[in-house]
Amino acid sequence: MIKVFISIKKKYLFRLLLFFGLCLSYQASAQKNLSYYIEQAKTFSPLAKDNRNQSKINLLETERLRAALTKPQLIFNTGFTIAPILDFDNNKTRLDFNSQGSNNYLGLDLGGTNGGNYQAMFGLTQPLWMKEKFKPIAEQLLIGNKINENNIELNNHDLEKNVADQYITCLFDLKQIDFITRFIILIDEQRTIVRKLAEAALAKQSDLTLLNIESQKQNINLTSYRNNYRRDFLDLNVLCGINDTAIQIIEPLDSSLDIKTWTAQKLDMLSQNPKSNLRFVEKYRLDSLNALIAQNVFELKYKPQINAVINAGLNGNYIPDLAKRFGWSAGVAMSVYLFDGKQKEINRNKTTLLMQTAATYKETFLTQNTVRKKRILNEIKSLQDRQISLDGQIKEYDKLLEAYKLELVRGQISVLNLVSALKDLTTLQQDFITIQTQQQLLINAYNYWNW
Repeated sequence: MIKVFISIKKKYLFRLLLFFGLCLSYQASAQKNLSYYIEQAKTFSPLAKDNRNQSKINLLETERLRAALTKPQLIFNTGFTIAPILDFDNNKTRLDFNSQGSNNYLGLDLGGTNGGNYQAMFGLTQPLWMKEKFKPIAEQLLIGNKINENNIELNNHDLEKNVADQYITCLFDLKQIDFITRFIILIDEQRTIVRKLAEAALAKQSDLTLLNIESQKQNINLTSYRNNYRRDFLDLNVLCGINDTAIQIIEPLDSSLDIKTWTAQKLDMLSQNPKSNLRFVEKYRLDSLNALIAQNVFELKYKPQINAVINAGLNGNYIPDLAKRFGWSAGVAMSVYLFDGKQKEINRNKTTLLMQTAATYKETFLTQNTVRKKRILNEIKSLQDRQISLDGQIKEYDKLLEAYKLELVRGQISVLNLVSALKDLTTLQQDFITIQTQQQLLINAYNYWNW
């Protein structure tokens, strides 16, 4: 009996090594950890790229508006108009394109047309005292960049949670594969024992058949769990923008999501000293500030707009005299809004409402998030209590299983008792793995909201 037991242990070790060898065969390269997938997702994210590009666009728009509002604008205008008439003077009919005058003609009034108009003018316009007025516009574009940067941070934070959740799901599949594989090895170990006992007429053939059925059932489960891992791993690649269908075995989680570090003392400390969530509420502060700056930009049009204007070039009506019609002019143009239907007051009221809305969203978020984080901590505590209870039951079943294996070799119990104990242990182990996964998902959720 001792020799049989030793040979079974060797077989167990061989199959365990074979399982890990099969796992390694999935890999085309070194194992990747959670940090790798998070960085890949951030690099791939089109939203982050969009916000970065929008920030660059805002900088370019700042320079464009600076040039438009503070720099001189030089424009060249050219064109000509003619007003031809049919002249009937001296009992003759002739077409005159640039008439000096006629007593009898058909055409536009010569007093209004002067025969035509010929222009080739350079116009220089320089806005005056605009540098101070440009400041609100520059501030608006700057706050736009801050909003984009904050959006990038929020997007990256969302990606960290989503990728970690999917990563935890993949690890859950791997734990199921590992456990079912060990369970199959354990059943096969017992099959070897029962087969030898049956050959020695110390066990029934039906006992061996029962173990064969259980082994087949668990092999079907193993195939299902492997398919689950393949599906969830490829979903992880899709989320991170990784163009690869090769299945790899991922590494365990880092310490930030390790349930062993979340002691009862730490949970109490987190519950009593939550973070202020300044990163989340920054969005509402920026929205409020953006509304205020937009109001300042809107009110710029109510300030006097003063431009220095210089024109130089050709401006004449009569072709023979055009050579004498070169000259220049200079002046100052000013425009001021006097009345526009109280638009300034209306827009101020709108801005006030926008700022009140942002403040309301902020307070609502802080209130809800405080309750949300306490609920998550309570759920983690509850799962820890269940995990401790399950761990104790599993240890007891391990002792019972060891006793059953010895009694089975001695022919003191039926295989049915052993299979029943194995099924109970399987259920407890799967519950334990599920609770561990739920804890890790809750820890990830808490880390997300406690930011």
